[in-house]
Amino acid sequence: MISVKLANIQLTPQKVAADHPELYVRTSSPIKKTRGSLYKLLPDAEYDFSTYFNSFSLEKWLRYTCVKEVELCIEFKGEATLQLLSLSEGKKKNKHCLGEALEISHKTSTVARFSIPACDAPLVSFSFTPKTECTVKAAWYQTEIEDTDIRPVHLSVVMTTFNNEKYLLPNLNLFEELLQSDDPLSKALSIHIVDNGKTLNAQKFAQDHFFIHPNKNTGGAGGFARGMLESLKQQPEPTHVLLMDDDVSITTESLKLNFNFLRLLKKEYEDLCVSGAMLMLEKPHIQHEDVGYVSKSGAYTSLKPQYDLSDLKAVISNETFYTEAENIYSAWWYCCIPAKRIKEAGLPLPLFLRCDDVEYGLRLKPTIVTLNGICVWHASFEGRFRASIDRYQYTRNFLIANAINEACSEKFIMLRFKRSFHQDINTFAYNNATLLLDALDDYLEGPEFIKYANGAKLLKVNGELNERLAPLADIEVTWKKSLDELYRPPVRPHNSIRKFISSFVYNPHNLPGFVLLKTPVVINYNGQSCLSLRTKWSRHMISLNTLDKTGALRTIDKAQYACLMRRYKLLIRKYNKKKKLVAETYRGALEELSSHDYWRSHLGYSEIGN
Repeated sequence: MISVKLANIQLTPQKVAADHPELYVRTSSPIKKTRGSLYKLLPDAEYDFSTYFNSFSLEKWLRYTCVKEVELCIEFKGEATLQLLSLSEGKKKNKHCLGEALEISHKTSTVARFSIPACDAPLVSFSFTPKTECTVKAAWYQTEIEDTDIRPVHLSVVMTTFNNEKYLLPNLNLFEELLQSDDPLSKALSIHIVDNGKTLNAQKFAQDHFFIHPNKNTGGAGGFARGMLESLKQQPEPTHVLLMDDDVSITTESLKLNFNFLRLLKKEYEDLCVSGAMLMLEKPHIQHEDVGYVSKSGAYTSLKPQYDLSDLKAVISNETFYTEAENIYSAWWYCCIPAKRIKEAGLPLPLFLRCDDVEYGLRLKPTIVTLNGICVWHASFEGRFRASIDRYQYTRNFLIANAINEACSEKFIMLRFKRSFHQDINTFAYNNATLLLDALDDYLEGPEFIKYANGAKLLKVNGELNERLAPLADIEVTWKKSLDELYRPPVRPHNSIRKFISSFVYNPHNLPGFVLLKTPVVINYNGQSCLSLRTKWSRHMISLNTLDKTGALRTIDKAQYACLMRRYKLLIRKYNKKKKLVAETYRGALEELSSHDYWRSHLGYSEIGN
């Protein structure tokens, strides 16, 4: 039997979560790091480690791995009381004592080991209450196991980047530190950075198991395809490939926890994927998502609620939420996939941006495991609406993903498409509606379109149609009204005649120009606004981004509206006529478009992945 470390206790917060120490330890006296990498804990203050990062996912370790018993180890000096705890959902109490409190005392720095009693709780943790000033060097959970139960694991991290050094370089420095450490992962780790912008100095980071790959700008899909190809040809060959966004803040402890979990997996779970959570950079204690799914209504979203992980109940719920569901996927901000499954399922489709991870997850049909503490921080998606992405890329690529994987009814997808189109034209977002129709048109061209499309050029052209937002002060000056005044409903639409007309006229384009009000109304710019009594009678609208206080003026254009409506009706007829045949051609092209040969040719690197 040998001792194997499972998870480290993180005694102080990451810089990104410095304002939320409750993610690490709950205490009235923050832990201070001293010289010599020691941590000082003050007397009579309780340090409760029942937190997102420092509780231990006992139930999952017992279910998925060969672990049978777990120990808590603390290397410390001083005198304290330690209480082992179990964490589970309950109406009144979520935290329970495991046995009696233990009185511990060491005059010199010593590793104390505490066996965690058997229990059926999803999580276990501990509290530490010093009686004298204590210094702690390290703390961790470990197990005793047969060396034959340890699986050979080599983890290949793949990041795709495009002119994003601001976030990427700190992550590269962390990878360098990890590779040079004495942690077992350092000898079983490779880093592949696919540089779509070709702006990184490859020589600066050149070392064993650290690679920078200048790459043709083929978007996230092409970058990750290149990274997969490079990973599969490397020596030693990886057992797992970890896909990560470049604009995230990472912690090496997440990588270590992931690695330790994989190397102890039971045989029957060797093909599972590990999905890391996305916590919000703006609100580091809020989890945006750790597993996504495609709903029957034709949307993809988070499987779980947005948990506040500073709350113990949320920490427990996050760990007990059942994730083995239909149509689930792991987003590529942190997605760890067995290399064996990549060989079986092929590479991503050339979708450039959006839905590439959704399509690939649907194709893998993975068993996904999440663990509290495996995560990244990423900027939230609020206020980031861009029609070139959210109208064109999303619509076209989701239609392709569903044609291949048939995750939901195409009728629901088209209902959402039609609703979005009518929202756009009736709120005078004509460019948004144009991009939506372009997406459907290009989808109907079949797989030959994405096979040869220049995604970077297409994105640039479509980007010219994105709404240009200006400071609200400029708009207020133009109308000589404050935003508060513009927000107020106009008085005139509330007379009885207008109310009667509004009951059956939903589209301002169908009203004569002389009855429309000149004063603009304010709507949300992100494509989610609905018509109301106010908007039906206005010839101007201000699309407002509340996050950065910017907006744009929209004006009714009946000629453009008529042109878009004609095109819309023609496209819907074309879709209804061709939809079955087009879906079949996408399914038929899957093998080619996800093959190594296609991607080697598309990327222009014939030697990759041989």
